[in-house]
Amino acid sequence: MPTAIESTGSGNWATGSIWSGGVSRAGDSHDVTIKDGNNVTISQDERVHSITIENNATLTITGTRTLVIVGKDGSSYSLRAISGSTISGTLNVKVEGNGGYIREQGTGSINDLEVDLGSSSEVHYLDLALSLAGNLTITEGIFNTNASSNHALTVTGATTIGPNSGAADQATLTCNASTVSLGASETSSYALRITQGGTFTGGSGTHTIGSLEVVNNAAAKCTLTSGVTTISSERTSANEAIKIAGSSAGFDDGNGTVKFTTPASTTLQLNTKPLYNVIIDHASCVLKWIDNVTIAKDLNIYQGTFEADDGDETLTVSEDVTVGDGTGSANTAVLGHADDTAAMTFGSLTIASDGKYIATSGTTTITDIESGASRSVLNSGTLTHNSGTFLFNGAMDQKVSTNSTGRFNNITLNKSNNDFVFIDSSTTVEGNLDITMGDNTRQCRPSSTSGTITVLGNVIVREGIMLRAANDCSGNMEFGGLILESGGIYGTTSGTTKINGVLRNIGGTIN
Repeated sequence: MPTAIESTGSGNWATGSIWSGGVSRAGDSHDVTIKDGNNVTISQDERVHSITIENNATLTITGTRTLVIVGKDGSSYSLRAISGSTISGTLNVKVEGNGGYIREQGTGSINDLEVDLGSSSEVHYLDLALSLAGNLTITEGIFNTNASSNHALTVTGATTIGPNSGAADQATLTCNASTVSLGASETSSYALRITQGGTFTGGSGTHTIGSLEVVNNAAAKCTLTSGVTTISSERTSANEAIKIAGSSAGFDDGNGTVKFTTPASTTLQLNTKPLYNVIIDHASCVLKWIDNVTIAKDLNIYQGTFEADDGDETLTVSEDVTVGDGTGSANTAVLGHADDTAAMTFGSLTIASDGKYIATSGTTTITDIESGASRSVLNSGTLTHNSGTFLFNGAMDQKVSTNSTGRFNNITLNKSNNDFVFIDSSTTVEGNLDITMGDNTRQCRPSSTSGTITVLGNVIVREGIMLRAANDCSGNMEFGGLILESGGIYGTTSGTTKINGVLRNIGGTIN
């Protein structure tokens, strides 16, 4: 059993005269209390079973020293700095005992904290919010923010989880519903690094992480919070905000939101691992995705740029893509780059007045409509078609609207059923309009009967109806050419249809 001792006056930790009970030096077998009014100085590394610093008591560190705490006192505290106490100087702490609590509420703070317990199942807890001036390292055991109270954890420097060898789950940070900030401004290294044997369990709180790396090993495991994770910085030497270092890494988005506010050009590398919701929200953030990226729900770019690193990496967003929030100047938010050639797939696309989509020169596929609305594409900002193709294949009515500066190049409709509608009264397609609607009752048409459509290339109707079956369009139409294949119908307009090139009917119908 450890022996409880207390300071009897001020002096150096290694001086026996300052400890009760005739102890020559506090060590592994002592539960130490620094009493009110006493100032105890550590001038070399020391060890203790537990430590309490009372109100108006001071622990002074000369240089940078490490205090190893091997156990806990009768109240389960490994370290307790009571309100009104002071830690002066650079104190690094290493905890090695199971079931202990850290309560640090005085003036000053722990610099580095290392959690190195006796086994992967042993636990150390927070008893109050903890702020570290330096780094957090979890080598073995579980560091738990305390699920019953969800204490906040702030680490100014870098956090490393795992021994970097051996089996999974040897070292774990359990975040519960706590507010967690890990290296929010850290740039010299990854703010959070999960190595082999390390596990990050994000829980459901609000997190800020400077940057993130998960090494390429199945025993390196990271599950983000189901709340919001803000990526606020980067590892500047590599310009990396998130790096999932390989497909073997254990990474789960936690069905949460990842928000990028890095004020620099930086990269996102996921190695086939999806994210759930993504937000980009800093005017100076240029986030470049490396390799193909999948976002399982929404992408919102409020300000900043999101583009492929090399131009040949695909982007797939299952639901809504929103570029801009309508509050900034033109092109405040940008998606894409003129060099992008790879396929892009979105559920829907909304470009606000301050947004810009530079389409891939390949194919942008639109699979759905905006959540809570009926549009597949709404452009109120800038749409640069980049000589690419928009493919619409949603199994529902799909509608598009774009201002006069946002023309499409090629549009391909490959729909199993339902209509495709141009909302604007006047629409220009600079390339071809290729129509396959699933059956010969579905229509590609303007929303208004008086609306006009101009297609500078060819209108090719393979199946379905161009205009309306009831022949109630009155607006003028102008096409570079009109080609009707078997199953294709041109409903005509009571206005004028102008064809500047070929009219070819290959088994189709002109009503």
